[in-house]
Amino acid sequence: MYPTPHRWTTDDGLTHVFYNNHMPPSTGFGWSSLCNEVRVPIEGEHFELDEDVIEEDITCRHCRDKLGRPYVTLDDDSIAGMNGCLVRVERDAGGVLTRAERVCRGQLHHSLPFEPDSFSGELTEQVEAVCSECWETYVDRQWGSDVEGAELRVEVWGDDGRSEYFAARAEAIRGGPEGAVRLVSENGLEKDVRREELESITLTPAQRVDY
Repeated sequence: MYPTPHRWTTDDGLTHVFYNNHMPPSTGFGWSSLCNEVRVPIEGEHFELDEDVIEEDITCRHCRDKLGRPYVTLDDDSIAGMNGCLVRVERDAGGVLTRAERVCRGQLHHSLPFEPDSFSGELTEQVEAVCSECWETYVDRQWGSDVEGAELRVEVWGDDGRSEYFAARAEAIRGGPEGAVRLVSENGLEKDVRREELESITLTPAQRVDY
């Protein structure tokens, strides 16, 4: 299981790149942009939490069963309510939600009717404006390691010396003296490498990901 990139466009028309904050072992809330400037979903816009929840508001049987245990009390500032459930929350110094987990089951943001769109390929060709910091970080992440699931390690010599790329596949696009190889990243980015620049292509070690 490898992380899926998502995109979200803010009111100013700038599109950011996100990853799910709850890819184990993380337990964070929602999706955070790679520039760390935007976190979605947005409290007050995409959902509401009741900080003054009372027992009569709790309709979820599983949450009611856990109410009154030492770690689930209504006078606890870290307990809120939403849609009949109890939610344990954590906030940063600015009051922004950093963690929200339903007492009965799982991360809150997975149960909300909200999810930023996933994407593949060259996002800069799909939307009007992309956050430069998000995109640079995303591109580096796609090519810079096999954390995304890439199976090929490609070594290249160019004007700036030796470079290393991790790709999902490589295909010949031209033959003869002008031959080149097109590298494709796990999520569809493409990079052409001339024959004379290509030093080696090797398989990455097999990975076993257990969550």
